[in-house]
Amino acid sequence: STEEQSFLRGHGTYVQRVLDEDRLVASVCGTVQRVNKLITVVPFCELLYQGHVGDLVIGRVTSVQNTRWTVQLVPNQRDAQLPLSGV
Repeated sequence: STEEQSFLRGHGTYVQRVLDEDRLVASVCGTVQRVNKLITVVPFCELLYQGHVGDLVIGRVTSVQNTRWTVQLVPNQRDAQLPLSGV
């Protein structure tokens, strides 16, 4: 757990609670760097993802309303709104 080993969460990481322990998880695909207790993940590609028609996107539905779903694409980030007219 991050508390026992007292790691510091750096860029490209987030803490996820699993059962009774906190785990440090990478939020990007890249190289792990550790400086003393600071853990960061440097992404392989610095560019932001540019979506294209037909791309497959994986997310977790966090809310269902009459006209839209709220979808979590990346933990600890802003949720996306998916209108049901687009499904």
